[in-house]
Amino acid sequence: MNEMMVQTMNFGVPMIYMWLLMILAIALYFMPTIVAGYRHHSSLFLIVVLNILFGWTMLGWLLLLVWACFGDQYSTWSRPAEKKCPYCAEYIKSEAIKCKHCGSDLTKAPT
Repeated sequence: MNEMMVQTMNFGVPMIYMWLLMILAIALYFMPTIVAGYRHHSSLFLIVVLNILFGWTMLGWLLLLVWACFGDQYSTWSRPAEKKCPYCAEYIKSEAIKCKHCGSDLTKAPT
């Protein structure tokens, strides 16, 4: 009986390759989530939820991957009335004369 169990467990591929294949498949499935997390996407939570729910469909996975790759949190068109502080690089209002993050005076040029 033990011999029969051993024969049914042998797939012709060492078990380490099966585990690596499974890890690779999971990483590929969550690729939109991984890309969005790496790019610090502003809609990361929504991409994660939609990836879990609709990632199994090829169209849903492809649309999420495109959204994760091309959707940008800090694009220039999304922040027209803001600029970066030259001292701390945080976004502030373009009319600001003092940075709300670091408290620097913006009326004089940075040294």
